[in-house]
Amino acid sequence: QERNRVAMEEVIHEKEREENSKRIVFFTSLFVVLSLMIVTFFMMRYAVLQRKRNEELAEIDAIKNKFLSIISHDLKNPVASQSKLLNLLVNNFDSLPQEEIYKHCKELSKSSASLMELLVSLLNWSRLGAGKIKNEPVTMQLSGVVEEALSPLQEQIRLKKIELDNSIDASMTAFADRNIVSTVVRNLVVNAIKFSFEGGKIRVSAQNVGNGKIEVSVTDRGIGISPSRLVEILTDSRQISSRGTAGETGSGLGLVVSRDMLALAGSRLSATSKE
Repeated sequence: QERNRVAMEEVIHEKEREENSKRIVFFTSLFVVLSLMIVTFFMMRYAVLQRKRNEELAEIDAIKNKFLSIISHDLKNPVASQSKLLNLLVNNFDSLPQEEIYKHCKELSKSSASLMELLVSLLNWSRLGAGKIKNEPVTMQLSGVVEEALSPLQEQIRLKKIELDNSIDASMTAFADRNIVSTVVRNLVVNAIKFSFEGGKIRVSAQNVGNGKIEVSVTDRGIGISPSRLVEILTDSRQISSRGTAGETGSGLGLVVSRDMLALAGSRLSATSKE
């Protein structure tokens, strides 16, 4: 009986050892699995953050390259052209006919206007990228804001003998960001001037389209745009530019800025055209 009791205790101890071994294996395995899950989670999180960081760096690099491209090409060429014209006028002022002097001054005026447009667009573009432009809507008299926005363009309008009609009702009010409205309308009218023929007409109008929304339109009778190119202009992140009816150059940045500003304000840029 004593031997049976000892044997029984030995069997019980053996079973306890097996159970303890199983527990150790289970908890060790559980610890390893949890450790692997935690390590995997942090590795995946690091990979996501790294990918996001790489995307941000790539975007910053693309913006930097675009900025340098604009400075080296779109700014350099007009400045070089202005310098050449000014040297011509200074060195030959007494011998040049009055008509030719006027022609060169007209060219200088056109080039200066394009440069100013580009510099303003560059400033707005950089401020947008840095998050320094905010949408701060206020109630405003829309016609007056548009009139102020178009005031700096009078010389360009005069040189092309364009009729500009601000037909927005003087009593119409809008709840929107004043700077965004002013910048977008000015950019669109600058674009319309560029592609209008001499003696053309540009009309700025506005209408209530329901749900508290107002649609502002800039209409011209200049060069038309093909449907495929129109889609590119409205959706592509690149600047798309071509020469105007009088050979005007530009970066195409104004439309990009306008589109992004409207998106910031919860609106959008749309266009229709006929070739």
